[in-house]
Amino acid sequence: MIYLIHAMVGILVGIGMSLPVGPVNLAIVQGTVDKGRDFGFRIAAGSALAELFYCLLSVGLVNVLFESDTQRENTFFILHLVSIPLLLTLGTASLLKNKETASEVRQTRNRGGYLIGLSLNLANPALLLLWTAITSFLKSHKLIIEDPASTSYFPALLTYTMGVAAGTFGIQALIAHISSKRASALNEVRRRLLNRAVGIGFILFGAYQIYELFDTYKWADMTRMFSGA
Repeated sequence: MIYLIHAMVGILVGIGMSLPVGPVNLAIVQGTVDKGRDFGFRIAAGSALAELFYCLLSVGLVNVLFESDTQRENTFFILHLVSIPLLLTLGTASLLKNKETASEVRQTRNRGGYLIGLSLNLANPALLLLWTAITSFLKSHKLIIEDPASTSYFPALLTYTMGVAAGTFGIQALIAHISSKRASALNEVRRRLLNRAVGIGFILFGAYQIYELFDTYKWADMTRMFSGA
């Protein structure tokens, strides 16, 4: 029963985390409209895998991967840097996207997708902080197990993280399904408007990441991190 409860909590949290509009959901909508529902499903699968990774880190793997706070800080800084060109590139590509012919869409429909969802989430270091906060909240309210000495501790938390991945994939796959249903109603003009809107969305997210970068890491901090001081 404890594992079922942890799985259900994970699914509900994964669904709640995936509902707000973000870069991944924008990519799913655009990818589904351009290349079909299966492509959107692949983006959702890549996104769920990244959420699983960060959720696993939040429940206890942080200390295994990072030997010190400085090492973790450096890793977050690098991920933050990577996310900016990734978002700006996707935004620019969406703004410059030309209308594909139906044959071109069919040829590209079965390609890729996983890497888009995976990279968009992996390049977002805030997810680890967010999942750590959520996990701490759930433990403090006894919604998931908090006693490391319990024999059920690690299996239960692993079940919880799998539930998070399932909830994430479920809601994002639903977004892909709904987008595919609406795609047939989009004419050429509406598709171009969608691409423009998605492109602007990616660029705005990239601009926000730039703001967060300089707000979180002052130039003095950057110098300190890479000088080893």
